[in-house]
Amino acid sequence: MKFKDLLDVISEDYDVSHSTLGNCPNDISDLRLIGKTNKWDPDVLYVGEWSQVESLPTFPVMTLTWDKPYNISVEGCHGYIKRDDLVGVFNLSKDLIFDSLKSERALLQLMRDLTEEKSILSAINTAARLLGNALILADASMNVLAYSTVYDIADPLWAENIKRGRYSYEFIKKVQSSKEMRDWQKSGKETQTITLPGDNQPKLVARITQDGHIKGGIVMIAHHKPIDKSHYHQLPIVGKMLMDAFIRETSGTTENSVASTILYNLLDEEKISETMDLDDMGDVSFPAEMMVVVARFIKPVENRYLKRTISVELERIFPEGFSVQYKNYMAILVPSVSLEQEEALQRLIDSEDIAIGVSWKFDDVSDFKIYFNQAVSSIKQAHLFSKEEAVLYYTDYSFYNLLYNYTGRIPLSQYCNPALGRLRDYDRENGTEFYDTLKVYLDNNRNIKETSNSLFIHRNSLIYRISRISEIIGMDLNDSGNLHSLMDSIRIRQFLDSRGKGKKK
Repeated sequence: MKFKDLLDVISEDYDVSHSTLGNCPNDISDLRLIGKTNKWDPDVLYVGEWSQVESLPTFPVMTLTWDKPYNISVEGCHGYIKRDDLVGVFNLSKDLIFDSLKSERALLQLMRDLTEEKSILSAINTAARLLGNALILADASMNVLAYSTVYDIADPLWAENIKRGRYSYEFIKKVQSSKEMRDWQKSGKETQTITLPGDNQPKLVARITQDGHIKGGIVMIAHHKPIDKSHYHQLPIVGKMLMDAFIRETSGTTENSVASTILYNLLDEEKISETMDLDDMGDVSFPAEMMVVVARFIKPVENRYLKRTISVELERIFPEGFSVQYKNYMAILVPSVSLEQEEALQRLIDSEDIAIGVSWKFDDVSDFKIYFNQAVSSIKQAHLFSKEEAVLYYTDYSFYNLLYNYTGRIPLSQYCNPALGRLRDYDRENGTEFYDTLKVYLDNNRNIKETSNSLFIHRNSLIYRISRISEIIGMDLNDSGNLHSLMDSIRIRQFLDSRGKGKKK
Protein backbone atom coordinates (compact mmCIF):
# COMPACT_ATOMS: atom_id res chain seq x y z
CA MET A 1 0.00 0.00 0.00
CA LYS A 2 1.33 3.44 -0.98
CA PHE A 3 1.60 6.26 1.56
CA LYS A 4 -0.73 8.55 -0.44
CA ASP A 5 -3.38 5.82 -0.72
CA LEU A 6 -3.22 5.33 3.05
CA LEU A 7 -3.67 9.06 3.68
CA ASP A 8 -6.66 9.18 1.32
CA VAL A 9 -8.47 6.54 3.38
CA ILE A 10 -7.51 7.93 6.79
CA SER A 11 -8.65 11.42 5.71
CA GLU A 12 -12.22 10.11 5.47
CA ASP A 13 -12.32 9.77 9.30
CA TYR A 14 -9.55 12.06 10.61
CA ASP A 15 -8.00 15.43 9.88
CA VAL A 16 -4.76 14.78 8.03
CA SER A 17 -2.38 17.19 6.33
CA HIS A 18 0.97 16.55 4.71
CA SER A 19 4.14 18.47 4.02
CA THR A 20 5.40 16.35 1.16
CA LEU A 21 4.49 13.22 -0.75
CA GLY A 22 7.75 12.95 -2.64
CA ASN A 23 10.57 10.44 -2.23
CA CYS A 24 8.29 7.53 -1.23
CA PRO A 25 8.75 4.86 -3.89
CA ASN A 26 8.21 1.91 -1.53
CA ASP A 27 5.00 0.21 -0.46
CA ILE A 28 4.30 0.17 3.29
CA SER A 29 5.27 -3.26 4.63
CA ASP A 30 4.93 -2.64 8.40
CA LEU A 31 3.82 -0.16 11.08
CA ARG A 32 5.72 0.99 14.20
CA LEU A 33 5.44 3.60 16.93
CA ILE A 34 8.21 6.19 16.97
CA GLY A 35 10.61 5.57 19.86
CA LYS A 36 13.88 6.86 21.23
CA THR A 37 15.99 4.09 19.71
CA ASN A 38 14.45 3.69 16.30
CA LYS A 39 16.05 1.44 13.70
CA TRP A 40 14.74 3.24 10.65
CA ASP A 41 13.43 1.25 7.68
CA PRO A 42 12.29 2.83 4.36
CA ASP A 43 9.39 0.32 4.03
CA VAL A 44 7.91 1.01 7.49
CA LEU A 45 5.34 3.65 8.47
CA TYR A 46 6.24 5.34 11.77
CA VAL A 47 3.47 6.83 13.93
CA GLY A 48 4.04 9.02 17.00
CA GLU A 49 5.81 12.29 17.80
CA TRP A 50 9.11 13.71 16.62
CA SER A 51 10.01 14.86 20.13
CA GLN A 52 10.71 11.21 20.97
CA VAL A 53 13.30 10.86 18.21
CA GLU A 54 16.97 10.87 19.23
CA SER A 55 18.60 9.45 16.11
CA LEU A 56 17.32 10.94 12.86
CA PRO A 57 17.04 8.84 9.67
CA THR A 58 19.67 9.32 6.97
CA PHE A 59 17.32 8.36 4.10
CA PRO A 60 13.68 9.10 3.18
CA VAL A 61 11.11 7.65 5.60
CA MET A 62 7.30 7.63 6.02
CA THR A 63 5.73 9.14 9.15
CA LEU A 64 2.39 10.14 10.68
CA THR A 65 2.91 12.50 13.65
CA TRP A 66 1.01 15.17 15.54
CA ASP A 67 4.05 17.43 15.70
CA LYS A 68 6.51 18.64 13.05
CA PRO A 69 10.30 18.12 13.04
CA TYR A 70 11.13 21.83 13.58
CA ASN A 71 14.59 23.05 12.67
CA ILE A 72 15.53 19.65 11.17
CA SER A 73 15.31 18.35 7.63
CA VAL A 74 13.94 14.81 7.18
CA GLU A 75 13.30 13.58 3.64
CA GLY A 76 10.35 11.35 2.84
CA CYS A 77 6.57 11.41 3.17
CA HIS A 78 5.18 13.04 6.30
CA GLY A 79 1.57 13.38 7.38
CA TYR A 80 0.30 15.37 10.35
CA ILE A 81 -2.66 14.50 12.56
CA LYS A 82 -4.27 15.79 15.76
CA ARG A 83 -2.69 14.60 18.99
CA ASP A 84 -5.99 13.16 20.28
CA ASP A 85 -6.33 11.08 17.08
CA LEU A 86 -2.99 9.32 17.49
CA VAL A 87 -4.32 6.00 18.83
CA GLY A 88 -7.23 5.89 16.38
CA VAL A 89 -4.99 6.67 13.39
CA PHE A 90 -2.47 4.03 14.47
CA ASN A 91 -5.11 1.30 14.75
CA LEU A 92 -6.80 2.25 11.46
CA SER A 93 -3.42 2.37 9.69
CA LYS A 94 -2.55 -1.04 11.08
CA ASP A 95 -5.79 -2.57 9.74
CA LEU A 96 -5.37 -0.96 6.32
CA ILE A 97 -1.73 -2.02 5.94
CA PHE A 98 -2.31 -5.61 7.06
CA ASP A 99 -5.37 -5.95 4.80
CA SER A 100 -3.28 -4.63 1.91
CA LEU A 101 -0.47 -7.08 2.65
CA LYS A 102 -2.96 -9.93 2.82
CA SER A 103 -4.33 -8.93 -0.60
CA GLU A 104 -0.85 -8.66 -2.06
CA ARG A 105 -0.05 -12.17 -0.87
CA ALA A 106 -3.24 -13.34 -2.57
CA LEU A 107 -2.14 -11.57 -5.78
CA LEU A 108 1.16 -13.41 -5.54
CA GLN A 109 -0.77 -16.69 -5.21
CA LEU A 110 -2.75 -15.76 -8.32
CA MET A 111 0.51 -15.07 -10.16
CA ARG A 112 1.84 -18.46 -9.04
CA ASP A 113 -1.32 -20.16 -10.30
CA LEU A 114 -0.88 -18.54 -13.69
CA THR A 115 2.86 -19.29 -13.77
CA GLU A 116 2.10 -22.95 -13.04
CA GLU A 117 -0.14 -22.92 -16.15
CA LYS A 118 -3.34 -23.64 -14.27
CA SER A 119 -6.49 -23.15 -16.35
CA ILE A 120 -8.09 -19.74 -16.78
CA LEU A 121 -11.14 -21.06 -14.88
CA SER A 122 -8.95 -21.98 -11.90
CA ALA A 123 -7.21 -18.59 -12.06
CA ILE A 124 -10.38 -16.50 -12.27
CA ASN A 125 -11.85 -18.42 -9.33
CA THR A 126 -8.69 -17.71 -7.33
CA ALA A 127 -9.05 -14.04 -8.25
CA ALA A 128 -12.74 -14.02 -7.28
CA ARG A 129 -11.89 -15.41 -3.85
CA LEU A 130 -9.19 -12.77 -3.49
CA LEU A 131 -11.61 -9.93 -4.25
CA GLY A 132 -14.57 -11.57 -2.50
CA ASN A 133 -16.91 -11.21 -5.48
CA ALA A 134 -17.87 -12.72 -8.84
CA LEU A 135 -15.76 -11.75 -11.87
CA ILE A 136 -16.45 -11.60 -15.62
CA LEU A 137 -13.61 -11.25 -18.15
CA ALA A 138 -14.61 -9.90 -21.59
CA ASP A 139 -12.80 -8.82 -24.75
CA ALA A 140 -13.24 -5.49 -26.55
CA SER A 141 -16.03 -6.93 -28.73
CA MET A 142 -18.07 -7.87 -25.65
CA ASN A 143 -17.47 -11.60 -25.89
CA VAL A 144 -17.38 -13.21 -22.44
CA LEU A 145 -14.02 -14.99 -22.30
CA ALA A 146 -14.23 -16.43 -18.78
CA TYR A 147 -16.16 -15.99 -15.55
CA SER A 148 -15.84 -17.20 -11.97
CA THR A 149 -18.08 -19.97 -10.67
CA VAL A 150 -17.45 -19.69 -6.91
CA TYR A 151 -20.04 -16.92 -6.40
CA ASP A 152 -23.56 -16.61 -7.79
CA ILE A 153 -24.59 -13.67 -9.98
CA ALA A 154 -28.01 -12.41 -8.88
CA ASP A 155 -28.73 -9.81 -11.59
CA PRO A 156 -30.56 -11.66 -14.42
CA LEU A 157 -29.14 -9.57 -17.26
CA TRP A 158 -25.55 -10.17 -16.17
CA ALA A 159 -26.25 -13.88 -15.62
CA GLU A 160 -27.72 -14.02 -19.13
CA ASN A 161 -24.53 -12.45 -20.51
CA ILE A 162 -22.35 -15.28 -19.29
CA LYS A 163 -24.88 -17.90 -20.38
CA ARG A 164 -24.94 -16.45 -23.93
CA GLY A 165 -21.17 -16.04 -23.95
CA ARG A 166 -21.40 -12.37 -24.91
CA TYR A 167 -23.18 -9.20 -23.83
CA SER A 168 -26.77 -9.11 -25.05
CA TYR A 169 -28.24 -6.41 -27.29
CA GLU A 170 -30.48 -5.23 -24.43
CA PHE A 171 -27.45 -4.98 -22.15
CA ILE A 172 -25.40 -3.00 -24.70
CA LYS A 173 -28.25 -0.51 -25.07
CA LYS A 174 -28.31 -0.01 -21.29
CA VAL A 175 -24.55 0.52 -21.25
CA GLN A 176 -24.77 3.10 -24.04
CA SER A 177 -27.47 5.05 -22.15
CA SER A 178 -25.63 4.97 -18.80
CA LYS A 179 -24.41 8.38 -17.55
CA GLU A 180 -21.77 6.60 -15.46
CA MET A 181 -20.35 4.98 -18.58
CA ARG A 182 -20.31 8.29 -20.50
CA ASP A 183 -18.58 10.05 -17.60
CA TRP A 184 -16.05 7.22 -17.41
CA GLN A 185 -15.20 7.55 -21.10
CA LYS A 186 -14.53 11.25 -20.56
CA SER A 187 -12.46 10.85 -17.40
CA GLY A 188 -10.22 8.08 -18.75
CA LYS A 189 -9.88 6.55 -15.28
CA GLU A 190 -8.75 2.94 -15.00
CA THR A 191 -11.76 1.80 -12.97
CA GLN A 192 -15.36 2.93 -12.55
CA THR A 193 -18.37 1.83 -10.52
CA ILE A 194 -21.34 1.10 -12.78
CA THR A 195 -24.94 0.35 -11.87
CA LEU A 196 -27.21 -0.06 -14.88
CA PRO A 197 -31.00 0.43 -14.82
CA GLY A 198 -32.57 -2.57 -13.10
CA ASP A 199 -29.34 -3.76 -11.47
CA ASN A 200 -29.50 -4.96 -7.87
CA GLN A 201 -25.74 -5.20 -7.41
CA PRO A 202 -23.11 -2.45 -7.90
CA LYS A 203 -20.36 -3.30 -10.39
CA LEU A 204 -16.73 -2.22 -10.50
CA VAL A 205 -15.33 -2.25 -14.03
CA ALA A 206 -11.66 -1.98 -15.03
CA ARG A 207 -10.29 -1.47 -18.53
CA ILE A 208 -7.58 -3.83 -19.75
CA THR A 209 -5.16 -2.10 -22.11
CA GLN A 210 -2.10 -3.19 -24.03
CA ASP A 211 0.19 -0.92 -26.07
CA GLY A 212 -2.33 1.88 -25.72
CA HIS A 213 -5.25 -0.20 -27.08
CA ILE A 214 -8.20 -1.50 -25.08
CA LYS A 215 -8.08 -5.33 -25.10
CA GLY A 216 -11.15 -5.81 -22.95
CA GLY A 217 -12.40 -5.34 -19.43
CA ILE A 218 -13.04 -7.11 -16.16
CA VAL A 219 -16.22 -6.70 -14.14
CA MET A 220 -16.47 -7.33 -10.40
CA ILE A 221 -20.03 -7.81 -9.17
CA ALA A 222 -20.33 -6.55 -5.58
CA HIS A 223 -22.62 -8.99 -3.85
CA HIS A 224 -20.68 -10.86 -1.20
CA LYS A 225 -18.30 -8.02 -0.34
CA PRO A 226 -18.85 -4.24 -0.75
CA ILE A 227 -16.57 -2.32 -3.11
CA ASP A 228 -13.67 -0.80 -1.16
CA LYS A 229 -10.52 1.15 -1.99
CA SER A 230 -8.39 -1.97 -2.31
CA HIS A 231 -10.62 -3.18 -5.17
CA TYR A 232 -9.79 -0.06 -7.21
CA HIS A 233 -6.11 -0.94 -6.93
CA GLN A 234 -6.41 -4.71 -7.37
CA LEU A 235 -9.01 -5.13 -10.13
CA PRO A 236 -6.92 -3.65 -12.99
CA ILE A 237 -3.95 -5.81 -11.95
CA VAL A 238 -6.13 -8.93 -11.78
CA GLY A 239 -7.74 -8.10 -15.15
CA LYS A 240 -4.36 -7.70 -16.86
CA MET A 241 -3.06 -10.98 -15.43
CA LEU A 242 -6.20 -12.90 -16.43
CA MET A 243 -6.27 -11.44 -19.96
CA ASP A 244 -2.59 -12.33 -20.44
CA ALA A 245 -3.34 -15.85 -19.19
CA PHE A 246 -6.34 -16.21 -21.50
CA ILE A 247 -4.37 -15.04 -24.55
CA ARG A 248 -1.53 -17.40 -23.63
CA GLU A 249 -3.91 -20.34 -23.09
CA THR A 250 -5.83 -19.75 -26.32
CA SER A 251 -2.82 -18.81 -28.46
CA GLY A 252 -3.95 -15.21 -28.85
CA THR A 253 -7.34 -15.94 -30.40
CA THR A 254 -8.79 -12.62 -29.22
CA GLU A 255 -7.12 -11.09 -32.30
CA ASN A 256 -9.99 -12.60 -34.32
CA SER A 257 -12.62 -10.93 -32.14
CA VAL A 258 -13.83 -8.58 -34.93
CA ALA A 259 -14.39 -11.50 -37.32
CA SER A 260 -16.03 -13.43 -34.48
CA THR A 261 -18.37 -10.50 -33.82
CA ILE A 262 -19.33 -10.26 -37.50
CA LEU A 263 -20.17 -13.97 -37.60
CA TYR A 264 -22.09 -13.78 -34.33
CA ASN A 265 -24.10 -10.83 -35.62
CA LEU A 266 -24.98 -12.76 -38.78
CA LEU A 267 -26.50 -15.45 -36.54
CA ASP A 268 -28.30 -12.99 -34.23
CA GLU A 269 -31.38 -11.39 -35.80
CA GLU A 270 -31.09 -8.35 -33.50
CA LYS A 271 -27.57 -7.62 -34.66
CA ILE A 272 -27.72 -8.22 -38.42
CA SER A 273 -28.26 -4.52 -39.20
CA GLU A 274 -24.91 -3.70 -37.59
CA THR A 275 -22.90 -6.38 -39.36
CA MET A 276 -21.90 -4.59 -42.54
CA ASP A 277 -20.57 -1.62 -40.57
CA LEU A 278 -18.43 -4.02 -38.54
CA ASP A 279 -17.27 -5.68 -41.74
CA ASP A 280 -16.10 -2.35 -43.14
CA MET A 281 -14.40 -1.37 -39.87
CA GLY A 282 -12.75 -4.67 -39.22
CA ASP A 283 -10.97 -5.07 -42.57
CA VAL A 284 -11.49 -8.84 -42.23
CA SER A 285 -10.55 -10.95 -45.24
CA PHE A 286 -12.80 -14.01 -45.36
CA PRO A 287 -11.88 -16.93 -47.69
CA ALA A 288 -13.16 -16.90 -51.27
CA GLU A 289 -14.71 -20.33 -50.66
CA MET A 290 -15.93 -21.38 -47.21
CA MET A 291 -17.41 -24.15 -45.12
CA VAL A 292 -18.80 -24.11 -41.57
CA VAL A 293 -17.71 -26.67 -38.98
CA VAL A 294 -19.95 -26.81 -35.90
CA ALA A 295 -19.40 -28.73 -32.65
CA ARG A 296 -21.91 -29.36 -29.88
CA PHE A 297 -21.75 -31.33 -26.65
CA ILE A 298 -24.02 -34.37 -26.90
CA LYS A 299 -25.26 -33.73 -23.35
CA PRO A 300 -26.13 -30.11 -22.48
CA VAL A 301 -23.20 -28.20 -20.95
CA GLU A 302 -23.52 -24.76 -19.32
CA ASN A 303 -19.84 -24.40 -18.40
CA ARG A 304 -18.49 -21.63 -20.59
CA TYR A 305 -14.89 -22.73 -20.07
CA LEU A 306 -15.56 -26.26 -21.38
CA LYS A 307 -17.13 -24.75 -24.50
CA ARG A 308 -14.12 -22.49 -24.93
CA THR A 309 -11.74 -25.47 -24.81
CA ILE A 310 -13.57 -27.01 -27.79
CA SER A 311 -13.32 -23.71 -29.68
CA VAL A 312 -9.58 -23.65 -28.96
CA GLU A 313 -9.24 -27.17 -30.35
CA LEU A 314 -11.12 -26.17 -33.51
CA GLU A 315 -8.79 -23.16 -33.88
CA ARG A 316 -5.79 -25.46 -33.48
CA ILE A 317 -7.09 -27.80 -36.20
CA PHE A 318 -8.02 -24.87 -38.47
CA PRO A 319 -5.45 -22.10 -37.76
CA GLU A 320 -6.72 -20.16 -40.78
CA GLY A 321 -10.35 -20.25 -39.56
CA PHE A 322 -12.58 -17.74 -37.76
CA SER A 323 -14.37 -19.11 -34.69
CA VAL A 324 -17.60 -18.05 -33.00
CA GLN A 325 -19.71 -19.39 -30.14
CA TYR A 326 -23.48 -19.15 -30.47
CA LYS A 327 -25.89 -20.61 -27.91
CA ASN A 328 -24.72 -24.21 -27.35
CA TYR A 329 -22.66 -24.42 -30.55
CA MET A 330 -18.95 -23.87 -31.16
CA ALA A 331 -18.42 -23.00 -34.85
CA ILE A 332 -15.49 -22.15 -37.08
CA LEU A 333 -15.57 -20.74 -40.62
CA VAL A 334 -12.90 -22.50 -42.71
CA PRO A 335 -11.82 -22.49 -46.39
CA SER A 336 -11.90 -26.31 -46.60
CA VAL A 337 -11.56 -29.53 -44.61
CA SER A 338 -8.55 -31.65 -45.55
CA LEU A 339 -8.20 -35.37 -44.85
CA GLU A 340 -5.75 -34.60 -42.04
CA GLN A 341 -8.17 -32.10 -40.52
CA GLU A 342 -11.04 -34.57 -40.76
CA GLU A 343 -8.91 -37.11 -38.91
CA ALA A 344 -8.13 -34.49 -36.24
CA LEU A 345 -11.87 -33.78 -35.89
CA GLN A 346 -12.49 -37.50 -35.49
CA ARG A 347 -9.89 -37.68 -32.70
CA LEU A 348 -11.64 -34.77 -31.00
CA ILE A 349 -14.98 -36.61 -31.23
CA ASP A 350 -13.37 -39.75 -29.80
CA SER A 351 -11.86 -37.86 -26.84
CA GLU A 352 -14.77 -35.53 -26.02
CA ASP A 353 -18.53 -36.01 -25.66
CA ILE A 354 -19.30 -33.93 -28.76
CA ALA A 355 -20.83 -34.18 -32.24
CA ILE A 356 -19.41 -32.30 -35.24
CA GLY A 357 -21.27 -31.23 -38.39
CA VAL A 358 -19.89 -29.78 -41.63
CA SER A 359 -21.83 -27.64 -44.13
CA TRP A 360 -21.71 -27.43 -47.91
CA LYS A 361 -19.26 -24.96 -49.47
CA PHE A 362 -20.34 -21.36 -50.17
CA ASP A 363 -18.73 -18.11 -51.33
CA ASP A 364 -20.62 -15.23 -49.64
CA VAL A 365 -20.05 -14.65 -45.92
CA SER A 366 -23.45 -12.94 -45.64
CA ASP A 367 -24.91 -16.46 -46.14
CA PHE A 368 -23.07 -17.70 -43.04
CA LYS A 369 -26.28 -18.35 -41.09
CA ILE A 370 -27.67 -20.65 -43.83
CA TYR A 371 -24.58 -22.85 -43.79
CA PHE A 372 -24.20 -22.70 -40.03
CA ASN A 373 -27.73 -24.14 -39.86
CA GLN A 374 -26.74 -26.86 -42.34
CA ALA A 375 -23.96 -28.04 -40.01
CA VAL A 376 -26.34 -27.87 -37.05
CA SER A 377 -28.97 -29.85 -39.00
CA SER A 378 -26.38 -32.57 -39.68
CA ILE A 379 -25.88 -32.96 -35.93
CA LYS A 380 -29.62 -32.96 -35.20
CA GLN A 381 -30.47 -35.47 -37.92
CA ALA A 382 -27.59 -37.76 -36.99
CA HIS A 383 -28.85 -37.73 -33.40
CA LEU A 384 -32.14 -39.22 -34.60
CA PHE A 385 -30.21 -42.15 -36.07
CA SER A 386 -27.70 -42.38 -33.16
CA LYS A 387 -24.82 -41.75 -35.58
CA GLU A 388 -22.93 -38.97 -33.77
CA GLU A 389 -19.64 -40.88 -33.50
CA ALA A 390 -18.28 -39.65 -36.87
CA VAL A 391 -17.78 -36.30 -38.62
CA LEU A 392 -21.23 -35.48 -40.03
CA TYR A 393 -21.37 -33.94 -43.51
CA TYR A 394 -24.54 -32.11 -44.57
CA THR A 395 -24.44 -33.91 -47.92
CA ASP A 396 -25.31 -37.11 -46.06
CA TYR A 397 -28.18 -35.48 -44.15
CA SER A 398 -29.61 -32.85 -46.50
CA PHE A 399 -32.41 -35.20 -47.64
CA TYR A 400 -33.37 -35.91 -44.02
CA ASN A 401 -33.36 -32.17 -43.31
CA LEU A 402 -35.72 -31.73 -46.26
CA LEU A 403 -38.05 -34.35 -44.77
CA TYR A 404 -37.77 -32.73 -41.31
CA ASN A 405 -38.93 -29.39 -42.72
CA TYR A 406 -41.66 -30.90 -44.91
CA THR A 407 -45.02 -29.21 -44.18
CA GLY A 408 -47.21 -30.65 -46.96
CA ARG A 409 -50.63 -32.16 -46.34
CA ILE A 410 -49.80 -35.56 -47.83
CA PRO A 411 -48.13 -37.86 -45.24
CA LEU A 412 -44.51 -38.63 -46.04
CA SER A 413 -45.25 -42.36 -45.84
CA GLN A 414 -47.21 -42.03 -49.07
CA TYR A 415 -44.01 -41.00 -50.87
CA CYS A 416 -42.44 -44.42 -50.09
CA ASN A 417 -42.39 -46.85 -53.00
CA PRO A 418 -44.82 -49.67 -52.04
CA ALA A 419 -42.24 -52.17 -53.33
CA LEU A 420 -40.39 -51.68 -50.04
CA GLY A 421 -43.49 -52.69 -48.13
CA ARG A 422 -43.67 -55.92 -50.13
CA LEU A 423 -39.99 -56.60 -49.38
CA ARG A 424 -40.43 -56.05 -45.66
CA ASP A 425 -43.52 -58.27 -45.60
CA TYR A 426 -41.56 -61.01 -47.36
CA ASP A 427 -38.73 -60.76 -44.76
CA ARG A 428 -41.21 -61.05 -41.87
CA GLU A 429 -42.99 -64.06 -43.40
CA ASN A 430 -39.84 -65.94 -44.49
CA GLY A 431 -37.18 -64.88 -41.97
CA THR A 432 -34.99 -63.34 -44.69
CA GLU A 433 -32.96 -60.10 -44.61
CA PHE A 434 -33.57 -58.82 -48.12
CA TYR A 435 -34.59 -55.27 -47.02
CA ASP A 436 -31.31 -54.71 -45.11
CA THR A 437 -29.37 -56.27 -47.98
CA LEU A 438 -30.94 -53.82 -50.45
CA LYS A 439 -30.16 -50.87 -48.16
CA VAL A 440 -26.48 -51.83 -47.76
CA TYR A 441 -26.21 -52.55 -51.49
CA LEU A 442 -27.48 -49.08 -52.37
CA ASP A 443 -25.36 -47.42 -49.65
CA ASN A 444 -22.29 -49.00 -51.26
CA ASN A 445 -23.20 -47.73 -54.72
CA ARG A 446 -24.07 -51.30 -55.84
CA ASN A 447 -20.46 -52.40 -55.37
CA ILE A 448 -20.59 -56.21 -54.96
CA LYS A 449 -17.25 -56.56 -53.14
CA GLU A 450 -17.88 -53.76 -50.61
CA THR A 451 -21.46 -54.87 -49.99
CA SER A 452 -20.52 -58.53 -49.41
CA ASN A 453 -17.74 -57.41 -47.03
CA SER A 454 -20.19 -55.19 -45.14
CA LEU A 455 -22.72 -58.04 -44.82
CA PHE A 456 -20.03 -60.70 -44.14
CA ILE A 457 -21.40 -62.97 -46.86
CA HIS A 458 -19.90 -64.55 -50.01
CA ARG A 459 -20.26 -62.54 -53.22
CA ASN A 460 -22.25 -65.38 -54.84
CA SER A 461 -24.72 -65.30 -51.96
CA LEU A 462 -25.07 -61.55 -52.45
CA ILE A 463 -25.66 -61.92 -56.19
CA TYR A 464 -28.38 -64.48 -55.45
CA ARG A 465 -30.03 -62.14 -52.91
CA ILE A 466 -30.01 -59.21 -55.35
CA SER A 467 -31.65 -61.38 -57.98
CA ARG A 468 -34.36 -62.51 -55.53
CA ILE A 469 -34.94 -58.88 -54.36
CA SER A 470 -35.49 -57.80 -57.97
CA GLU A 471 -38.04 -60.61 -58.42
CA ILE A 472 -39.91 -59.85 -55.17
CA ILE A 473 -40.27 -56.10 -55.77
CA GLY A 474 -40.70 -56.46 -59.52
CA MET A 475 -38.15 -53.77 -60.35
CA ASP A 476 -35.00 -53.70 -62.48
CA LEU A 477 -32.14 -52.68 -60.17
CA ASN A 478 -30.08 -51.52 -63.14
CA ASP A 479 -32.59 -48.80 -63.99
CA SER A 480 -31.46 -45.38 -62.60
CA GLY A 481 -35.05 -44.20 -62.04
CA ASN A 482 -35.84 -47.30 -59.97
CA LEU A 483 -32.63 -46.86 -57.97
CA HIS A 484 -33.38 -43.22 -57.07
CA SER A 485 -36.94 -44.12 -56.12
CA LEU A 486 -35.78 -46.95 -53.85
CA MET A 487 -33.00 -44.87 -52.25
CA ASP A 488 -35.38 -41.99 -51.50
CA SER A 489 -38.01 -44.38 -50.17
CA ILE A 490 -35.55 -46.10 -47.87
CA ARG A 491 -34.42 -42.75 -46.46
CA ILE A 492 -38.01 -41.61 -45.95
CA ARG A 493 -38.75 -44.87 -44.13
CA GLN A 494 -35.59 -44.48 -42.00
CA PHE A 495 -36.57 -40.92 -41.12
CA LEU A 496 -40.12 -41.90 -40.14
CA ASP A 497 -38.87 -44.87 -38.12
CA SER A 498 -36.35 -42.69 -36.28
CA ARG A 499 -39.12 -40.31 -35.23
CA GLY A 500 -41.55 -43.09 -34.38
CA LYS A 501 -43.94 -41.98 -37.10
CA GLY A 502 -45.66 -43.93 -39.81
CA LYS A 503 -46.77 -47.53 -39.82
CA LYS A 504 -43.99 -49.87 -40.84
CA LYS A 505 -44.82 -51.86 -43.91
